[in-house]
Amino acid sequence: MKTARWFVPAFSFALALALVLTGVARADGEYDLMAGTYRYVSLEKIGEDLARQMNEDRLERGSATPDKGGEGLVVWVVDDASLLKEHGVLAQLFQAIVAAFGTPEGDFGSVSMSLVAFRAESRVLCRPTNQVAELAQAFDELAAATDDSFKNVCQIVRDAAVFFQRQASRVRTRYMVLVSLENGDNEDELEAAVTTLVRTRFKFFCVSREAIVSDPFWSRFPGQAQGVKLDLKGQDAPVEELPWGWTLQNSPSHESAPAGYGIYGLNRLVAATEGRYYLFYPEMPGNSFCQYHMYQGACRLCSGRHGNCQAAYDPTRLKSFAPATDARPRYQARMNQDPFFKLTIGAWEELYDKGLIQSPPPFLLDGRSIVTNEKKRQVKGMAMGVAWSPNQLGEYVSEAKKALPDVERLIQIFDRALADKRIDMEHARAQALAEVFRLHLEALRFNLRQIILFQEHAKQILDAHGDPVPDPWCVNPVTDLPGSQVYVYVENYTLCHGARRLRSVRFLGGEEEKAALERVLERAQKSIDKYRQTPFEVVVRRVGLVYLRIYEVLPAV
Repeated sequence: MKTARWFVPAFSFALALALVLTGVARADGEYDLMAGTYRYVSLEKIGEDLARQMNEDRLERGSATPDKGGEGLVVWVVDDASLLKEHGVLAQLFQAIVAAFGTPEGDFGSVSMSLVAFRAESRVLCRPTNQVAELAQAFDELAAATDDSFKNVCQIVRDAAVFFQRQASRVRTRYMVLVSLENGDNEDELEAAVTTLVRTRFKFFCVSREAIVSDPFWSRFPGQAQGVKLDLKGQDAPVEELPWGWTLQNSPSHESAPAGYGIYGLNRLVAATEGRYYLFYPEMPGNSFCQYHMYQGACRLCSGRHGNCQAAYDPTRLKSFAPATDARPRYQARMNQDPFFKLTIGAWEELYDKGLIQSPPPFLLDGRSIVTNEKKRQVKGMAMGVAWSPNQLGEYVSEAKKALPDVERLIQIFDRALADKRIDMEHARAQALAEVFRLHLEALRFNLRQIILFQEHAKQILDAHGDPVPDPWCVNPVTDLPGSQVYVYVENYTLCHGARRLRSVRFLGGEEEKAALERVLERAQKSIDKYRQTPFEVVVRRVGLVYLRIYEVLPAV
């Protein structure tokens, strides 16, 4: 059974529950936003846009009358998942089709419709027909069964394109519309699917969820897909462009930031066929980032009362920072020439080797060329946890002291390369990624210094308390018995509220650390202002500064 995976980050989608963007891809792989963004777009709007697109295609061919064999064929490939049925999406979709294409005579005029149930073993529920009643019967059959398994998107796209090319060989305009909120991140021979769509002259449209910036879900939680023989990639770009698992950060960064665009694999099919990607969410309640704060309960600054945790993305700015939609080899070749991206990847590789980042980079730098990263390294170094012994704390402090000079050196390299440059529109996305990485480096430097200071702080507490700390911290919370463990609580204060609120947090250290904190906060605020109303503003607001405290101190027994 597949988990309803897009519910995992749903709490962060104050924007993603509502914002819908439609786009058309140019030949160079860029993704242009159409005129008009909507706070919420119904399926009815999607049906209207598809009908308008078909009419524009007919006029572009100079055809004032329908083609022989029909004006067009629309193949609806609909995920047979319970999520679509629970939220009434199937009924809304059928109503939208009838509203956009239906005639008073009970047919679709010169347009033929077909319905494919997107299942583990997909089947055609309705061969091409212009009769509303026949399509209605097929939708009823689709609603009668549910399949929540992982499904091979690329395979069903390839099979459907070949099958319906034969079924409608005389139809010149063919459209495939995939509707799935859960299976858009499953890949299998993506470029083969692109080739098949182009060869069979299908324009590909999809109704699916918004991606997460550099979504690491499947690489971070591989156990969620045990036994699945598909390449699971849900990020907005061809590869993960930002790392996850920064040392001493136990709150998400880009992992809860809506991308403003769809999933790369589906976007690639859209781009290659000049189709559309409709971002869609059924109406449902959600929690803000501060209310959920990922795995920690609620934001320490506002106890979850801060509901406005998202940026309202600006469509013009989104266009400037759009992820690539061209083939991965071409993307890789282009990134090989991008100075900002090479800067980020080089530092990422070094920090991964040192165990300061858990995720490997998507490429390795080999001199001046980028090669595919096939080498799996064991993550080492500091481990995150909430139960540190004095010995563990000492080990982590030793690691922090060893790592600090390298982090300082990398910050200086990034400072020289980036300075306070204005946005270079030719490299806008790569520059934004590099600036986010630099901010993480500065947060890492601050966090490493905090753990070094915390060792002395903990020693002072231990020296002052020869007896157990007063209730309720006088017993081991796991066994309810006296113990000898020093429990260290590790949490992050994020920049969700901006830099100002963090100035009131009492981090460890004197004037020197206050100055270091101020440098981090000034850099963060500049980045927030620089990338306002883009996904990178949200990514910056998720960066965390570590706060450590002892919540249980017990003498040895």
